[in-house]
Amino acid sequence: MSETRISDEALIGMVYDAATDPTKWQPFLASFAESFGGFYGHLGARNRADNSIAFAEFTGLEPSLVEATTPRLLELLPDDWLDYRNFDAADHPVNRNALISGERIAEISGGAAYHCREVVTNESYRRT
Repeated sequence: MSETRISDEALIGMVYDAATDPTKWQPFLASFAESFGGFYGHLGARNRADNSIAFAEFTGLEPSLVEATTPRLLELLPDDWLDYRNFDAADHPVNRNALISGERIAEISGGAAYHCREVVTNESYRRT
């Protein structure tokens, strides 16, 4: 990790730059991971219609490792606890622990963005 931490403002600027130029996602992810003392980062978006990966960027991993693990990731997507369609399962942490409101679940089901920490308990998060 470098001696100088990148500022939050610079990271936000990098996100906006990357949103308009996809070639800039790699530098953003590397800087973002480094700002937390990490070495690995990933960002992805999935097509809700067919559970395919619409966009994925990785940093800090060998391309062969990403290529080797992607088929398993795709296989697990339908049962992913972070998939809003699974929030209504009785044993899902959202329901079992009342993590978020019914209104928030409706917003997410309608297409609103959400963070994994809204829908996964600390215990579940640590297990992953």
